Formats: sequence, structure tokens, C-alpha cells
Amino acid sequence: MSACELEKLKNLLIVVEIRKTQPVRYSIQKGATLWDGGDRVEERTRCFYVTLRHFSGEIIGRHVGLVCEVEKLRDEWGERRTYRLPVGTREGEHLAVYVYNPEVCDNGSLNFDVSTTDIQGSGLAEAVSVEADNCQAVCKFGWQSMQTGHVTRLVSRDDKYVVEARIEFGR
Repeated sequence: MSACELEKLKNLLIVVEIRKTQPVRYSIQKGATLWDGGDRVEERTRCFYVTLRHFSGEIIGRHVGLVCEVEKLRDEWGERRTYRLPVGTREGEHLAVYVYNPEVCDNGSLNFDVSTTDIQGSGLAEAVSVEADNCQAVCKFGWQSMQTGHVTRLVSRDDKYVVEARIEFGR
């Protein structure tokens, strides 16, 4: 199996887990069942999910839950999500931020500018497009970068909606 095929299989398994393990909410507006464990983005014009997964040897990793309720940003149109994990301790351990774009939501492609900054201020930035009916990792952190906190921002290129993921590490 090629690396590309393995990545597609892993993303499909994550979608299956999202649907299987999280509480179900029925959306009257969309007429469809949507899966919501606090990961659904509360933006008005679209419905998609942002999840954080922790990998320590498993093919699809483990879902990381929110530490507190999603907060609305004060200075921008968007929301903040906060996660807390132990410090990374071994090679191969990593985190990934995923965006799941269910086809049933009729979003089309979701286009984001993704930026990540760690506590020391170093970071990365890139443009990402998530097609309908796709679940894709938009940002990954190796175990070495799981020592201090990160702030990852996904900014919609269509309407400037911000999803900010604050990832904190501690012992």
C-alpha cells in the first residue's frame, strides 16, 4: 500500500470513529444527522469539524477533548478551542489538527490560511483546501514540539471566520 493510500485509509477511519463515538445531533436546517462532540464549528454559513488527535503508535490516534467550552473571540469573528495534554515523551508520538468537511453539508471546498505559533514565537503558515467528504490533517506537531504550548489559527479565505486552537502541555 502506498503512503498516499495509507493516508486516505487513516483519514477514512478517523471519519468512521467521529461518526461512531460522538453523540448525535439532528440538524433540522440541513435535514441531516451531524456528529458533534464539541468539535463542530459554530459558524453560521457552513458546518464542519475541527478535531485534535494524539498519536502514540496507533494508526488513527485518539480524539483529544476540549478542556472547556468553545469561546467566542472578542476582537474577531470566530471561536477559540482549548486543549490540554501531557508533555510529549517519546519519538513517534505526535498531534494532528484535522478538518472534517462532510459532503452532506454542501460546503464545497473549505479554504483556510493555517498558521501555528509556539510559546517562543516561532511558527509556520500555509494555505490549505479541504474538499467535500474529506477529513484531512491541516497541521502536525512532532513529540519535540509537544513541550510548550501552541496556538493554531485556521482563517477561512472565503469569509475570514477564525478557528483558534490553543494547545497546552503540562506534566
